[in-house]
Amino acid sequence: MKNSSSRSEFDSTRWSLIELAGTKDGSQRRTALETILTAYLPALRTYLRLNRMLKAEEAEDLLHDFVTDKILQGDFLSRADHAKGRFRSLLIKSLNNYLIDRHRARRSSDPAAGAKSLDDLGSGYPEHPQNSEGDLFGAIWARTILIGALSDLRKHCKEENRQNVWRLFEERLLWPLMWDTAPTPYDQLIDQLGFESAAQASNAFMTVKRQFRRALNARVAPYTVDKSVVDAEIIELKSVLSSTGSLNLDLPADVEFETAALDQAGIQRLAKLLDLNDEDSSPWSDEQLTASFEHHLTLPLVDCVAQVSPRLALDIALMASSDIDPIVTLNDLFEHPAPPISVLRTVKDWATFSIQNKDSDTPPQIAPVIYLSAVTVALLRCNERITQSDDADLEVTLRQALSASWVAKPVRSLFKEALRHLG
Repeated sequence: MKNSSSRSEFDSTRWSLIELAGTKDGSQRRTALETILTAYLPALRTYLRLNRMLKAEEAEDLLHDFVTDKILQGDFLSRADHAKGRFRSLLIKSLNNYLIDRHRARRSSDPAAGAKSLDDLGSGYPEHPQNSEGDLFGAIWARTILIGALSDLRKHCKEENRQNVWRLFEERLLWPLMWDTAPTPYDQLIDQLGFESAAQASNAFMTVKRQFRRALNARVAPYTVDKSVVDAEIIELKSVLSSTGSLNLDLPADVEFETAALDQAGIQRLAKLLDLNDEDSSPWSDEQLTASFEHHLTLPLVDCVAQVSPRLALDIALMASSDIDPIVTLNDLFEHPAPPISVLRTVKDWATFSIQNKDSDTPPQIAPVIYLSAVTVALLRCNERITQSDDADLEVTLRQALSASWVAKPVRSLFKEALRHLG
């Protein structure tokens, strides 16, 4: 069920922008117009090519004239009425009326050209009695936004020279949703995509999913930066993608990702991409958490420490170069017979930083276990307590950590040893 307050807030924000675009004020009107056109022009362009069967050049010319005559110089926006329905429905009705008038004008000057009615103009979908023009445009609009977000993500990966991350997104999520197949196992992707380990690939996959959500937010957020309103728009977007009945849209080949062959079931599967949330930890499976945790244990300790204590970075570098019991990674620190207490405190601080930092690439389940590992090693190896938790609280936390199947065996052994020590 949709959140009514969010939906109302979203409608209000959208129409406030439209009303602003219909005013005479120069700078604010230009900004509002640019926002509206950016949001709807791609879908309008696709609609003209798909449903009115216009060539790309014809669609572009018609759309340019419509925007000039009806939006920039006309009074369409100032006359748009919230009570008459959704803005996109009013917009597509106005475009179709403009198309009729344009053909009628041509017919009056040249009887051999033009058409008398909208039906005479032709439609790629003449038999869709259960789908109005507004429904059809809504479906195109929703798919155009989704495809646009995917295009943005692919472009971002290319610009960052991380095409392997885009391929990872395709193999693990996009293609399985599109074609209803199983994700390619990480082990098969390591060599193929140039990752050093399954853990590194898993971390990259989590990051690229967050990046897709941000690309989607950017596509649906031209009306407002308020998160609740953006979320409401995405809820509506998913609803449209999932409720177009038996209508199967074959989008033009240059604006899609092999979706021409997708039926409605395929589109509904692809709509699951909208469930991804950059603040939601649920996408992490136990398999992924295992790989991610093992990866974090092998990270260069100097990189972790430098985030919270640059002063200790040099000391860590010296310990890493030692011939006797070198400390290079978190694993080395946790397994060291006499680890420096200052470094353990700093690792605990780094874990706290990761827990509090929403933009951290560290999964939210991982940092607390690293925090607990530093506390446990300090207690067992240095006989020092670097936490304010008493024995009872520490015992509960240790047992909770041991209930997580993804915690690596050496760390599990460490926690069991701590329980015996507290026992």
